[in-house]
Amino acid sequence: MVGSDEGTIRLYSGYDTPTPTLVSSFRAVSPFSALVSDWEQSSGVLVCGGEKETIRVWDAGKESCVQSIYTKSQAMVTSLTLEKGGHLLVAGYDNGNLGVHDMRMPSRDSLVKTYTDHPTAILKTGYQSTEFCSVSTGQIRLWDIRHGTNRVVEGEHDTGVVDIHGVVGLVGWGTKTKLDIREAATGRSIAMTRHHDGFLSSGRAWGGVTALAFHPRRVVVGACVGGVGVSVFSAEKGA
Repeated sequence: MVGSDEGTIRLYSGYDTPTPTLVSSFRAVSPFSALVSDWEQSSGVLVCGGEKETIRVWDAGKESCVQSIYTKSQAMVTSLTLEKGGHLLVAGYDNGNLGVHDMRMPSRDSLVKTYTDHPTAILKTGYQSTEFCSVSTGQIRLWDIRHGTNRVVEGEHDTGVVDIHGVVGLVGWGTKTKLDIREAATGRSIAMTRHHDGFLSSGRAWGGVTALAFHPRRVVVGACVGGVGVSVFSAEKGA
């Protein structure tokens, strides 16, 4: 699945072959809405944000919008996470709030909890191991999202792009000067690469890490450097 800033979602098959096949393409939100999404591939449920006050729930296979969730917030959605095998949707906002929605309820009444613990914009939300994780500049919070309890550990203080590894409990931080991999549970930095180390520069003009993504199961991370290429970093033996 690929989303673009024109608000379009594209689904491909054979993505690991030289010639991927486009199987579906549709406009998920209004153009230039800073598309944010999460996809549960097994069920085909896709949630998309980027428009103020509205999160759209799609049946990706049918290209059909099945629900419009009202956020009751004037802040912009910056992250969306579907509960694994459940019915909750957690939205992170640029004012630092987290909104928990129960998708079984009517759209206008689906907001069941709002948390205001983060002092700055939510950069990323997701599950790491069995805990829900939310990240803002300088903070990683680990939640019992249903009861609202959380503990906070120190994160990277430079603003950047973030991804969460859902299996091994890692948070990756890409900034203008480095790629920093931290343990979500402790905030401890376990690997760091700066732009002059070679891995991120590779002879290209340095523009900082502009996008970051972990492999969903393997300990592999891809970092887009300056918007002109992707470097792949692995902690696996033989990689």
